[in-house]
Amino acid sequence: MIEKNVFDFKKEIDFNYVCDLVDLHNFESSISSDHLTNYVLKGVFKIKNIQLHDDFKSLYAYCEKEFNPEKKHSNMFMFFSMKSGGASITHKDPECVYIIGVKGKTWYKVGDKEGMVEKGDLLKIPAQVTHTAIGLTPRIVLSYGIF
Repeated sequence: MIEKNVFDFKKEIDFNYVCDLVDLHNFESSISSDHLTNYVLKGVFKIKNIQLHDDFKSLYAYCEKEFNPEKKHSNMFMFFSMKSGGASITHKDPECVYIIGVKGKTWYKVGDKEGMVEKGDLLKIPAQVTHTAIGLTPRIVLSYGIF
């Protein structure tokens, strides 16, 4: 389910990096959890279409080559949470999704399987499979989706 140490990031991507990314660019963003009123900073945040940033173009090109041979539409989002326990909403995606660990430890339940994604790891989530993620530490992951 999870391939360990697939990616090696040359640049350190941490929360200072995320702050600069949000400050210097006009990416769409949203909250991807149910923490909308109280404890907002315990939520999971999403930055959309991160593949447009120069730092992610080569990783996106790699994903396109390896995972998208039919040249369907695709995108790459960044998800992050600043507090341990930040959880995504349990859901299904209509498309196949590949999760790339960037920082921290994220526990995933995909269907009836479970596993830990850490920096450099790759997790494939098939289309229409129920899954959820819980950050065991503050965390950053990338999500490459094909639709």
